[in-house]
Amino acid sequence: MIHNNSKINKKNPPILEFDKVGYKYQNFAALSDITFSVHEGEKIVLLGANGSGKSTLLKIIDGLVFADKGTYKAFGEIINQKYFDIEKKSYDFRSKIGFVFQDSDVQLFSSTVFDEVVFAPLHMGFDKNEILQKTKSAMQMMGIEHLSKRAPYRLSGGEKKRVAIASVLSYSPAVWLFDEPTSGLDPRSQSRLIDFIFELNSMNNTVITATHNLSIVQDIADRVIVLSENHKIVADDIPEKILSDSDLLKKYNLIHEHIHRHRGKTHEHIHTHHLIHKH
Repeated sequence: MIHNNSKINKKNPPILEFDKVGYKYQNFAALSDITFSVHEGEKIVLLGANGSGKSTLLKIIDGLVFADKGTYKAFGEIINQKYFDIEKKSYDFRSKIGFVFQDSDVQLFSSTVFDEVVFAPLHMGFDKNEILQKTKSAMQMMGIEHLSKRAPYRLSGGEKKRVAIASVLSYSPAVWLFDEPTSGLDPRSQSRLIDFIFELNSMNNTVITATHNLSIVQDIADRVIVLSENHKIVADDIPEKILSDSDLLKKYNLIHEHIHRHRGKTHEHIHTHHLIHKH
């Protein structure tokens, strides 16, 4: 395994810790022997081919599913079903971690955009003025004020993504999780989203992004964790080292080679599985 060389200050204890975590869907292994730690302010990309377990790992971080094996700790506490039986602990955890799903339609459930963005601060005990201020600020940052009365199902893909982000931004979590954030977005929407993730990073938020899109990695990460199709961590290092290791990327199905024949001459092209096309 490649070892992480991130320059994050690691004198303080990690805020997230995985120790030999495993998870199964019925009898299918989705994650196996996952061990790593996350420190405050890190910008991590979980990189892997489809089906490698990236989304499952985010769900465990967010407390949506629980490890079958090993231990997951967040902010010093073991996270399992028993942990969420204590209302105060559950509230504290939910206020610290925000998850932006790959499919915005899964995340959006309210009748209007305003109701969607106001939902979290409304249920977190803020006073009325603070609720309105947080909601307004989040909508302004995402440029969706003009959509406040619109039903989410009537929005474009890019607009839905901005509403989903605003619904998390309204309660300002310390840890942000993004699952394939550029999936299904047009180039302009992708660019805006990358800018926003970069801005989150600059404000010392901890940001963990699951993707197989190599073209965004250097813009949003200071550390890359690679998952194999056997659902294990196979590399953990700075983006430059991961992205320059073509053997690693080919082995774990993140790039592939095509052999072309032109006028009797044969040559190879390396292709990524998303956006980048290198010759």
